[in-house]
Amino acid sequence: MKLSKFSLPIIIVLVSLACGQLSVGVETPISTDTLVDEMAEATLAALDNQEAVLPDPDLNDGGPIWLENEEIPTGLTFPEYLAGLVYVSDGVWVVDKNGLSHLAFGQPFSGGAFSPDGTDYLYSSTMNEGEDILLFNLASGEVNQLTDTPTVFERGYQWWPARDNIIVFQFIPEDMLGPWNGFLGAYDLLTGEYIIIDDQQGSSSSFALSPDGEKIAYIEGKQPVVYTWGQGSTTIDTEGLGLEFTSFSSPAWSPDGKKIAFHAAGGPQDETSGAYQSATVIIDLENNSANVLHEYFQMGQRGGPEIVWNPNGEWLAVVNPGEIVVDGSPMIMWLMREDGSEEIHFGFSTSPRWSPDGKYLTYIEWPPVGVTEAHSIKMIEVGVWEPVILEDLEGDYIIDWIALPE
Repeated sequence: MKLSKFSLPIIIVLVSLACGQLSVGVETPISTDTLVDEMAEATLAALDNQEAVLPDPDLNDGGPIWLENEEIPTGLTFPEYLAGLVYVSDGVWVVDKNGLSHLAFGQPFSGGAFSPDGTDYLYSSTMNEGEDILLFNLASGEVNQLTDTPTVFERGYQWWPARDNIIVFQFIPEDMLGPWNGFLGAYDLLTGEYIIIDDQQGSSSSFALSPDGEKIAYIEGKQPVVYTWGQGSTTIDTEGLGLEFTSFSSPAWSPDGKKIAFHAAGGPQDETSGAYQSATVIIDLENNSANVLHEYFQMGQRGGPEIVWNPNGEWLAVVNPGEIVVDGSPMIMWLMREDGSEEIHFGFSTSPRWSPDGKYLTYIEWPPVGVTEAHSIKMIEVGVWEPVILEDLEGDYIIDWIALPE
């Protein structure tokens, strides 16, 4: 194993927030020793892995090392209800059940993904030769290279909670690199098998994994497709559902697994502006029906659409690219009730992240176009709808909000 060492940054900030904002304090970081140095070295290691990779269940009872080990650097403290918040600030930090931040990963890779049990972290190698997937075990500090494809770039990887041995991703052959997401593939941690799910028609959109572990919703070309594990794919008949849209993207499963929400575009054209109608479309697979929410005319595109279900299934956080409103914002975030009965406008904002219990939502609010101010991290409580600023995270990014292991 070739090891390369880097320093672990430690956040030491003392902030007192004004009335109406979250109160944040600081724990003094504990000095690191050999264990943390080994973690740092491991996160840059590249292994020639030819076998299946599994975490060692005997290490810390299989739990993340930062939950029990006082040698891991600590930083900001937050209210306890922010437990499980994952943010990037010169490293990847996780807020524990007491509100204390722990350095979980020593590099600021915002594209990584924690395993459902919080014991492993996926991230990518450099782009020198392909872009392989690496697995960092938070109990042992070891890194294993899962894929070894010098001419293929694996991206957008996701853990599948209902199939804890499966990682799903999109892959792009080197000679096909461009502004699209690629084909659909998976990796089996139990067998080490690289699984090709669809290599015929790629997509410019992400994919979504069903809560029951049986289906994957993705886009083939521009049309929504549902793949059933081990059986094959079926294209959703959008015309048969009475939908006039020609392009779909950003699938998101409802928590009960019965519905899929999509961003839909290419609907009827506005004669005055020439823009095409877009909307959020919820397709009910059980009843073979569709519900269209928040129709608007899309004027160009700045960034990509985002749809995130509240874990309770009642609300969706939706980011609409190219939707222009009175204040001139080029990208708009809304909270929408699943039945379309209510909408709440959040302006020029992106990156919604729900708490595991569905009570809170964090998001990025961007300054107006042309203004050089830093973005703000804001949070709301469901039913209260009064945003507060997480001032200590100014300039940082919240990338996930995970349910911490017991």
